[in-house]
Amino acid sequence: MEVQDEIHHERTYVSAGFRQSDRMRRDVPMGVAVYVLDLAIVVAAVFSAWFWLQAAGKPQRRVSKFEEFNHADINRLITALNRARILNARAAVTTAIAALLGGFRVALDLI
Repeated sequence: MEVQDEIHHERTYVSAGFRQSDRMRRDVPMGVAVYVLDLAIVVAAVFSAWFWLQAAGKPQRRVSKFEEFNHADINRLITALNRARILNARAAVTTAIAALLGGFRVALDLI
């Protein structure tokens, strides 16, 4: 009987060891996923900052009151406004992506 109990105890111990190593194997991809997610957050934040910086851009030339205001000036203004709008939209989207990825990262920490 004692031998039987010892064998049963050893099997339980080995079985628990396998369960623990399986859990460790499952945690490795999760750890890699967390690092990849962190990297994606940083990349999205950097792109967002770059787009905001480009949208701030260089100031436009001022029109003098002695100068004739013609269609070329209006085209320059419209082009500048459109470029700023596009860059601001890109920056807003990348900021939203960074925020969502940050939310996923926090959710992974809670799991």
